[in-house]
Amino acid sequence: MPQSIHTIKTNVLRCLFALALLCIASCARQGYPEGGPRDKTAPRVVDEQPANGTLNFDEKSFFINFDEYVVIQDADNNILISPPMKPKPTFATKRHGILVTINDSLQANTTYLFQFRNAIADFTEGNKLQSYEYAFSTGSVIDSMMILGSVLDAYSLTPRKNTITVMLYPEDSQDSTVTKNNPTNITRCDDKGFFHFSHICPGRYRLIAIEDADKDLRYGPNEAIAFTDTIIEACEPSDSNATSHRLLMSFEQQQVQRILQSKFEREGYAEIVTMLPLTDPSLNSDSAIVWRLSASRDTIRLWTVNPKCRNIVVSIADSSGITDTLKLQWRHKRKMGESQKQPQSKNTDWCKWTTGATMPYFMRPSLSFANPIDTTRTRLDSAVIVLRLSDSTQSTHNLVVDSSLLHANVDFSPKADERYKITIKAKSLYDIFGNTTDTLSLTTEIQGEEKFGNIFITLDNAADTTQYVVLLTDESGKIKQTIALGKNKKAEFRLLQPGKYRVQAFADHNDNALWTPGNYWLHRQPEEVYYLSKTLTLRANWDIEERLSVEGTSSGTGFSNTDAPSSNTPKVK
Repeated sequence: MPQSIHTIKTNVLRCLFALALLCIASCARQGYPEGGPRDKTAPRVVDEQPANGTLNFDEKSFFINFDEYVVIQDADNNILISPPMKPKPTFATKRHGILVTINDSLQANTTYLFQFRNAIADFTEGNKLQSYEYAFSTGSVIDSMMILGSVLDAYSLTPRKNTITVMLYPEDSQDSTVTKNNPTNITRCDDKGFFHFSHICPGRYRLIAIEDADKDLRYGPNEAIAFTDTIIEACEPSDSNATSHRLLMSFEQQQVQRILQSKFEREGYAEIVTMLPLTDPSLNSDSAIVWRLSASRDTIRLWTVNPKCRNIVVSIADSSGITDTLKLQWRHKRKMGESQKQPQSKNTDWCKWTTGATMPYFMRPSLSFANPIDTTRTRLDSAVIVLRLSDSTQSTHNLVVDSSLLHANVDFSPKADERYKITIKAKSLYDIFGNTTDTLSLTTEIQGEEKFGNIFITLDNAADTTQYVVLLTDESGKIKQTIALGKNKKAEFRLLQPGKYRVQAFADHNDNALWTPGNYWLHRQPEEVYYLSKTLTLRANWDIEERLSVEGTSSGTGFSNTDAPSSNTPKVK
């Protein structure tokens, strides 16, 4: 009997212990629920001390209190202060807030604005407060006027990818002020190019935007700039007719001619690259050389006639500002495991067909050479055999080498809708190193006119005294053809491959067939650019006619990666 009572007590105790465990587990689950919605809200301002908009401010600090713990992210880049302070304030987190300590002496009767742009985030999830402003005045009035607008790339008419700082200066400021003094107010563009000044003093201003790479709030020689031609007046925030000012940013590089690079690219071949295009270069060397100027005129391609020559001294002169003597030495870079014995110069594929499996009827079969042709050894007359495959008709033709000695074409006019086999016999071609070729064969089909299309662009509202340049690009913005128009206002792009095309034009005020950026010191705005809003789909045997208005300021939108026409673009017709 005692044993039974003991057993019962034991079982009761075990049940009570199990119930206690269940209670503890239940309580634990209630106190710490699993999952739940993730916090996606930015920190919210609870109060400011002193209050936002305080007058007669004479404190050395202010505190912004939030509804949760916060952190400060990249204060140097994400917090803007107008007028700028030096030394800058310090920012520290304290409990649920941010303490801003002012280290500069404050100007009398001045409104100060602190702009927090993505600088404040909550501690747990990193949700950012995208925009917050704190303002105070050291006088009895707080300024409340505004100026708004946008900054776009002057050529593509799209927002710039880099950070843009927009600045205000007093209307009576000299041009040089932007290189010497701080602006009165600063702000930044958002990712769509828009900017907004608030809490500025009533008055008139000069408006300027720069890519402030060194963050010194000064316009430097290597920075892009945008500026207005006229003085800007601040307006009331309630003004529904407030002007939105559009600034077009460009960069005119102030370059000095110099040699950027001079070295052997491979045994027997060297390149001399210059900063600017060469005008009429002359070269002298202590060894026999052959040299050619690239189409862009900023690279000299140089071959040593003796392929074993590994040290040369070259004197170069050009009216663009170069007079120099260069010592070039061939340095063979050995790969791991390669023997010390250097291979002799031998180029077995120095000659290639540039014509493919199809060829337009208006072109001729062509070749390109990595090294200049030795015209004294190369057979040019009757060097090419052409076989028409439809009837096995055979004919011989001459090879025509251009003045660069790096390109050649076959003196043969093909017929549309025919297939040809074109052959150059072995050992017909020689380069200056004595390399020759095996038999070169090409089979190609000739495309007739019906395989191509035409695009005709008429310029509307074109000024009679202005030349315009019209450009045809592919979908990515790569220039395919360029036509400079004089008095004629219609551009004709003929015999184009089917595909998708975009059209743009610019006003060529200086008649150099190149787009000219703005110049702050000359008060010259960038040349106006105009984009056709739609992409053109050209099919074979089609004509497309479109009209493009070129009136007034730049209009339309290009591509963010669109490059302005330069000396490296296709030649203007």
